[in-house]
Amino acid sequence: MGVQVPLLAELNEGGPLKVKLAEPKPWLRSLEFEIPPEDINKKFDEKLNLYQRQIKISGFRPGKAPLHLIKNKFSDAIHLEVLEKVIEDAIQESCKTNNLIPINSPKVDIKEKAKDKPFVFTAEFEIHPPVDIQNYKKLGVNKEVKPITEHEVSHELKHLQEKLAKFKTHEGTSEEGNFVVIDYVKLEPDGKIIDKNRIKNFPVELGSGRVKEFDEALKGCRSGDEKKIRCSFPKEYHEKELAGQPVEFLVNVKEVKDRMLPPLDDAFAQSLGDFKSLDDLKKKIKSDLIEHEEKRAVQEAYAKVIDKIIEKNPFEIPPSLVENYIDKVIEDNQRRRGYKMSREEVKKNYEALAEKEIKRYLIVQNISQKEAIQVTQDEVNAMIKKYADAQGLVFEEAKRMMREKGRTLDLRNEIQEEKTLDFLLNN
Repeated sequence: MGVQVPLLAELNEGGPLKVKLAEPKPWLRSLEFEIPPEDINKKFDEKLNLYQRQIKISGFRPGKAPLHLIKNKFSDAIHLEVLEKVIEDAIQESCKTNNLIPINSPKVDIKEKAKDKPFVFTAEFEIHPPVDIQNYKKLGVNKEVKPITEHEVSHELKHLQEKLAKFKTHEGTSEEGNFVVIDYVKLEPDGKIIDKNRIKNFPVELGSGRVKEFDEALKGCRSGDEKKIRCSFPKEYHEKELAGQPVEFLVNVKEVKDRMLPPLDDAFAQSLGDFKSLDDLKKKIKSDLIEHEEKRAVQEAYAKVIDKIIEKNPFEIPPSLVENYIDKVIEDNQRRRGYKMSREEVKKNYEALAEKEIKRYLIVQNISQKEAIQVTQDEVNAMIKKYADAQGLVFEEAKRMMREKGRTLDLRNEIQEEKTLDFLLNN
């Protein structure tokens, strides 16, 4: 659909300026401009005179070179500058007039730029989609909190026991249950080694079953052994670049160790903190698991609420928002893990999540505005205090750190989202 929009006064000194606004998609706007040639010619002459005053030409004093010489030498460059400035001003003023806020750089397509004809071009850009969420109450979503079993408590206790284990050198060849400390490097398809990719002092628990071929190949080895191991990683492996791939490694065995687990008794509990007995430790573990399960159930319910709202209110989102999300995933991964994942790989794994997270944000913003859900300073301070207590900081110091890192607004957004989603769960 195309509509005529108000004219741009400062570009309209020589004749009528035509501007059409089209909305190909709810999140996409297209502006078509037609600017009279006399407007362009006037700006060309102004720029030409400016060039004459500023450009130094051999054989002439500054500002005294003939205009026709300047024109012959710089005509194309001046014309390009004029068009670029006209495009920039036209887009900016039209967006201001029509209350449009682009969220990406406009894609400009010049249709006609002959000097004796109207200058015609289009500018296409994305905006935040107009979101008006309806039917968001009485969604029938409830928290589903699972009871914590003794088996789960025992599992966590075993995990603590393993963390406090001591190790001694194993006599003889490695066997299931041993820890084998290795240096390894992935071999390239041509067999070459990239030394910077070498991983050192990596512990492998034999029998853990993460990668079976790797486990089996390391059984029966001794310190000082070197071997090539070829294995296929499971499709669900946490390192996406290895998941489902056949890979060959060159492995050097550094040590083989036995793990010595401490006995699970009162002394063990006392070594972990302010616990008088093993029963006290078990109660604390169960309390933590209950708290964790409550949080998990809430997040699961939030996700179901968003899914139901999206189902009742389907809407599209601009591709640029998804691309920005992908950019952040790539940057975060590089900062945390030290290497850059390919954009194709990240899009494949994160595109659906990106779309859902962006829709969640837009839904929460719209509903919180409709329901006048506000965040108070007391709520922000309570969140900062919780962070300060967890980090062992004084409240004012934590507050200053939050401000310096620009986290205060993030906290407000997090609190507003939580309050909005709680509202949706309870109404």
